[in-house]
Amino acid sequence: MAFSIDSSTLEHAANGDSAALRSLVTTLRPRIEKQLLRYPLAEEDRRDLAQATLMQVIRRVGSFQPRLASRANPSCTSIFSRV
Repeated sequence: MAFSIDSSTLEHAANGDSAALRSLVTTLRPRIEKQLLRYPLAEEDRRDLAQATLMQVIRRVGSFQPRLASRANPSCTSIFSRV
């Protein structure tokens, strides 16, 4: 499923903007949950993995470098593609 995350949202989240961080989590959550449906997991385990993945995004969003991301992929899709 291709999707893009606005680089300004990522940059604002990386700079501590809580509204941007909420927007990022709201955008990523359904996609992460959909990916986890591919694995034979109990629902509780799936929720735990989704939460752990989102926590990693939150912890690491501060390392986002818009200059590098826009060079690699203008839509910033790949920034969290391995999340």
